[in-house]
Amino acid sequence: MSDHDSANVHHDDPHFESVSEGDVSPDLVVPELNSPESFAIALMEIAAGQKASDIFISDEQDSTVIRFRRMGRLKIVRRLPRTYGRRLLNHFRALAGIDIADLMHPADGRVRFNLENNREVDVRFAVLPTTFGQDMAMRMFDHSIGMINIDDIGFLEDEKQVVHRMLTSPSGLILVAGATGSGKTNSLYAFLHQLNNGQRKIHTLEEPIEYTLPGIQQSQVNVRAGCDFADLLYGCMRQSPDVIMVGEIRDRRTAETAIRAGVSGHLVLATVHAQAATTAVQNMLSFDVNRHFLADALVGVLNQTLVRQLCTNCRVEVEDPDTSQRYFIGGKCEKCDEEGFTRMTCLPEILEATQRVAAAIARGDSADELGRIAMEEGMMTLAQGALKRIESGLITPEDAAMVMSDHRVRELATLAISHMEERDRASAA
Repeated sequence: MSDHDSANVHHDDPHFESVSEGDVSPDLVVPELNSPESFAIALMEIAAGQKASDIFISDEQDSTVIRFRRMGRLKIVRRLPRTYGRRLLNHFRALAGIDIADLMHPADGRVRFNLENNREVDVRFAVLPTTFGQDMAMRMFDHSIGMINIDDIGFLEDEKQVVHRMLTSPSGLILVAGATGSGKTNSLYAFLHQLNNGQRKIHTLEEPIEYTLPGIQQSQVNVRAGCDFADLLYGCMRQSPDVIMVGEIRDRRTAETAIRAGVSGHLVLATVHAQAATTAVQNMLSFDVNRHFLADALVGVLNQTLVRQLCTNCRVEVEDPDTSQRYFIGGKCEKCDEEGFTRMTCLPEILEATQRVAAAIARGDSADELGRIAMEEGMMTLAQGALKRIESGLITPEDAAMVMSDHRVRELATLAISHMEERDRASAA
């Protein structure tokens, strides 16, 4: 966002001065003319303009702190007096339909904001009581960004070929694994976009529905009403779908039904929480499903995490004189708003269920043995994918080291950090 755009969004509101933790004054007085209502909408405009994924409003001992998460990093926006912070939190709670009087229990809600330039942003709220008051997490879903394609996820060419091969399977189970916030839903939506050619009947089962997908039937889980993923999946199978997307497999009933759907002619896409492709398989088996059925159904597993992608316009190539190892660090230019990075990109590990892999699953092999066989069959690990991206200048060693534990990545990260510290000392002198 340019300085001119930033000024327009701020509406001359002094609350939105960019500050660091050390620069924030805990005794800041909020001008009376700036109501929480106007502050809230201006906050949403700025967060959307900066493409923040989350806003956090947290009560601390002497103030209420607002932070953005952008490209995986937290940035403080402002400290507010506790009295004003409480009014702001109550305003957001009321918008989200959360009881403003009940501060003792976790709560959640959802609001759609209509911002400038016809921009619609859905915000998912989650509030938790804390020592000094409450912590509000606001997850942003900007509809102006639109659906992403497989080409936009960040796959290398050989990885993309494996994904395309998996998606051409007429039936079976494709698992997308990763931690919370690893981009699993975006990848699933990109897969659905690829499959949605008007010739397939596609259903999604979600909690909640994050984006409306034209041409696709979407249903939302309602646990309070006694309708969970397994219930929806049972009902969905009677609708004669070609493709089913399950937002998350979290219990035995859903796992068994997803596998049954995969072996009975449906292509099922589902997410699971796991740290590696092989542990995603083990997590499915931990639901006590029939491993032979899982081996028959499984098409493949995409395990992924997200890292920042370097700006190709200003990145700086570095070659260590002692080791001759090459890597890149971020620079500064107008194209990336002086940040050195342009977006978040997917770092994947893709396990394709070949005959050998399926046989290992049916035998009940360990995750380590399954991983060994998968690598012999061509699977690239997260670390191998990270090293290829580091060498080609897509990501930095430090960012890769933040999402994995691999000695080669850590060594490169140590070199890169030392180089940047030397550069900073030289520029300061």
